[in-house]
Amino acid sequence: MQYRVFTQINQDLMQLSSGNSSLEEALEIVKKSIDKIENGTWQGKSKDAAMSMILILKEYNEKLLEIAKEELKIKSQLRVESDNYMINGDIPNEWR
Repeated sequence: MQYRVFTQINQDLMQLSSGNSSLEEALEIVKKSIDKIENGTWQGKSKDAAMSMILILKEYNEKLLEIAKEELKIKSQLRVESDNYMINGDIPNEWR
């Protein structure tokens, strides 16, 4: 059972890390799009509407990335605590 927990935590960490990379890439694309809209020749209400939408996407991606990074941090701490438990028999306070 301990091996399954360890394996699952490692798989989760790899998936979270991969997901974070994808979110970071998406955020960079959004930032580049904002730059193109701001510096392009596009004008008028359609430019304003496009900018409003892309800023919503930027905020959404930033919040999603923030949550994903926090989840990765929590899962990493769980890995450390489970390693300590499996190696030393130390039971984390949260498990008591």
